[in-house]
Amino acid sequence: AIVLYNTTKLVYVWQKFEIMPFSKETGKILALIIFTAALLYALQFPFHPILNILLKSVFILLLYVGVIYRFRISEDIIKALTNWKKR
Repeated sequence: AIVLYNTTKLVYVWQKFEIMPFSKETGKILALIIFTAALLYALQFPFHPILNILLKSVFILLLYVGVIYRFRISEDIIKALTNWKKR
């Protein structure tokens, strides 16, 4: 039901306003999220659960931001990182 509802909204916006809210970059980011989730699901660290959560969180952050910055997928994230690096 949710997929049907959102697909209907997407088609409506596309036909009525001639705007496509998704781009190739959206697909790339979705693929990156799926890849990262699958990788981290497969990784199991033999540490305390809290430490395990912290390590996986840092790994997700570094992988996600690193890939987006390296391949210039999101202009907003690149701009924010560039401003952060200048400080």
